Amino acid sequence: MTARHIIQMAMIAFVASTITMVAYDRVAVKPKLASLPRLAVIDVGAIYKAMQTRIADDVMAKNKSQGPEAAAKALAEGLDVRMAEKVGVYVEEVANTCDCVLLAKGGVMYGASTSQQMPDYTKVVMKKLGL
Repeated sequence: MTARHIIQMAMIAFVASTITMVAYDRVAVKPKLASLPRLAVIDVGAIYKAMQTRIADDVMAKNKSQGPEAAAKALAEGLDVRMAEKVGVYVEEVANTCDCVLLAKGGVMYGASTSQQMPDYTKVVMKKLGL
């Protein structure tokens, strides 16, 4: 066997293995990646802070003439469980719409700050809540 034959055999082996790896990638790896859920984030803290601010402004405006004690009581009544339930409903709706898994932005250590890696749906939820 000459050096030329050895080089030809090595080239044929290289081409065959490259074709095999590309075929494996297209048939086995890509479909598995496509079936993984997409990930997105929402900033729950920002949503609740905006809700508290809006409720506080509304309550203070309505109860300005009744004094600070009445305003504080009305504010406490405004921050009830129904608001949290609304957030849950809208977050679930957004998750179903985007066909993704929503993660709390504060719980993601890497990737939440770069929108190229994980989209942020905080503004969508806030818009649905009227914030």
